[in-house]
Amino acid sequence: IIKRNGEHLLEIINDILDISKIEAGKIEIERIRFSPVELVTEIAKLMRVRADAAGLDLTVLHEGPLPKTIESDPTRLRQILVNLIGNAIKFTKEGSVEIRTRCVRREGAEPQLQFDVTDTGIGMTEEHVRKLFQAFSQADTSTTRKFGGTGLGLSISKRLAEMLGGDVTVESKLGEGSMFRVTVTAGRLDGVKMLHDPTSATIVQPEDNMAAKGDAAGLDCRILLAEDGKDNQRLIVHVLKKAGADVTVVENGKLAVDAAHRHIDPGGALHGEVLGQAEAVEILIANVA
Repeated sequence: IIKRNGEHLLEIINDILDISKIEAGKIEIERIRFSPVELVTEIAKLMRVRADAAGLDLTVLHEGPLPKTIESDPTRLRQILVNLIGNAIKFTKEGSVEIRTRCVRREGAEPQLQFDVTDTGIGMTEEHVRKLFQAFSQADTSTTRKFGGTGLGLSISKRLAEMLGGDVTVESKLGEGSMFRVTVTAGRLDGVKMLHDPTSATIVQPEDNMAAKGDAAGLDCRILLAEDGKDNQRLIVHVLKKAGADVTVVENGKLAVDAAHRHIDPGGALHGEVLGQAEAVEILIANVA
């Protein structure tokens, strides 16, 4: 209960901060090159956990050709898509959520990337749709009681999309589901490779990278951890021990240095248990046996 309500409170605070920054003109938009296919793949992987928990199918369809890279703000685009997909999952009891991506070129206009998020959820009436993008507004008064939320997510998403040169629109029928469409300008595509089969072109990290090798081998070492937070101590010790490390914990950097001098023998081994309290200085000393 505490975790769920804490997350809800954090969501409210983040939304209020975002809408305040937007209204004050303090949101900064980056224009950098990134892969839209990889971005959607990462988001789908993240959101599939929620979809699986709700018993829903989450599918991704890329309608090629798509540019290998576009010039936009991946952080803000991710924020928009996560919000829309999260809403689709939240308001869908059974069925599926689909993400569809395509590149749209119109004569005399900048090329745009278009993302459709379609669900088989509760849907909305035309009246509900008309006020959907107003700040602190949801479809009706029962929505907040039943599903939670702040009524800010869609307003933030629409304004961010407009700052990215596009928009967020919606088509919906009560009881049949909704389709939210996000458009953002793709920047100049001259010389950018077009992917005719975007799904198969998604870059996957090789299995033999260094992280994978480290995970497979495990940690054969003794680690001295300096951390004043009890919860952080528990979490870090749990992760390190699960990876195979022998962990000793102290509560600040001075105690870590003292413990290292006191407990490291000539052969390089580190011994000891949890030591006393002092002010917070975070440091990590690792000695591989």
